[in-house]
Amino acid sequence: MEECDVAINLVGILYEAKKHDFYAVHVKIAERIAKAAKMKNVPMMIHFSAMGIENSKLSKYSKSKLEGEKAVTSAFQKAIIIRPSLVFGKEDNFFNKFARLATILPFLPLIGNGTTKFQPICVTDLAEVVYRIISFNKQDKKIYNMGGPKVYSFKSLLKFILNVTNRKCLLINVSFPMAKLIAFFLENKIISMLLKPITGDTNPMLTQDQVKVMMNSSIEKSVDLETMKVRPLAIENVVPEYLKIYRKY
Repeated sequence: MEECDVAINLVGILYEAKKHDFYAVHVKIAERIAKAAKMKNVPMMIHFSAMGIENSKLSKYSKSKLEGEKAVTSAFQKAIIIRPSLVFGKEDNFFNKFARLATILPFLPLIGNGTTKFQPICVTDLAEVVYRIISFNKQDKKIYNMGGPKVYSFKSLLKFILNVTNRKCLLINVSFPMAKLIAFFLENKIISMLLKPITGDTNPMLTQDQVKVMMNSSIEKSVDLETMKVRPLAIENVVPEYLKIYRKY
C-alpha cells in the first residue's frame, strides 16, 4: 500500500473449500486490505461486492459479502462499494460454462424453473466505471449498483447461448429443492473429479449455496451506469464473438 493512490479489492470466491471459506475471504481478507489502506493513508478505497445480496438471506455467500461491506466501511469510512450483477466477458465463468456443457450434455437444467433474473454487465463497462470513479475522484455515493442495459431470466440466457452456438439442447425444469439435492452430490470431490471431462475443471458444477443465491434475482430498480455516463454493452453485442468456439457447424 506504500504510496498507492487507490486500493481496489477484487478478491472473492463462488464456493467454499477447506482452505478458503466465505467468511475468511469476503470478510477477514477484505477487512485487512481496508485497514492496510487506511494505515498507509491511501486516498481512495474501492471494494467489489455483489448485487442483490441484501435479498439472499439464506446464502452464506451473500451474508459474507454483506458482512464484508460492513467490515470494509468500518475500517475505511469513505470506501466505495461496487455491486455488479452477472459480469460477462471473454473468459467469464457463466456463458462459457453453459456453452461448454451444451456441447457435451443432451440437456441443461433450468434451476428454479429458470425464473431468476439477471442484469448482465460487460467487464469492460465495469472497468470504465472504476476508471471514471478514480479519474474524477467521484465519491458522492458509497454504494454503486452496476447492471447492464437489459434484464434477462436464467431461461432466456440459456436459450441465447444455445442460439448463438447453434446447439440443440433440452431445457429441463429443476425446482429449487431438487437443485439443492443435486448440488449436495455435485459438491462431493470424487464426483467433481469424475465430471472433470465435462466441466473442464475439478470445481463443483453446482453448490447448495449457489442454489440459495439463485432463489433471488440479481437486479435493482436503479443502476448507476447512466449517472457515470457509460453506454453499456448488451450481451448480444459481445458474447456471440467469444462463444463462436463452441458453435456447431
